[in-house]
Amino acid sequence: NHEGWAAATQAAGSLTFAGSVGNAETVTITSTDGTSKIYTAGAAEACPTFKRTVDMSGSLATCINSASIGHGSKILATVTAGKVTLSQVEPGPDGNTTLVCSAGGLANTTSASFTGG
Repeated sequence: NHEGWAAATQAAGSLTFAGSVGNAETVTITSTDGTSKIYTAGAAEACPTFKRTVDMSGSLATCINSASIGHGSKILATVTAGKVTLSQVEPGPDGNTTLVCSAGGLANTTSASFTGG
């Protein structure tokens, strides 16, 4: 009986793009288990490099969801109108990690680190 216990929830974060990202700018994303990956903006998608101009959000989500290069089954990235919503697959407070952008940040991008886990 777990009466009174709250079920653990997955932490969520996001990246919202309002325009092109600078070449070679990066975002470091860490999953609940501590796996850290660096995603880099570039001219073309070649994961972990994502397109820095047209469809940045879709390209970044593809790289994050990649089982071989990205976070695969550890973080789920979904896209809605220029926004990448990130959800930790493993629930709990260890998923409340910070999205670390390059010095000066990602141009034309608003980030929200993982919370709610």
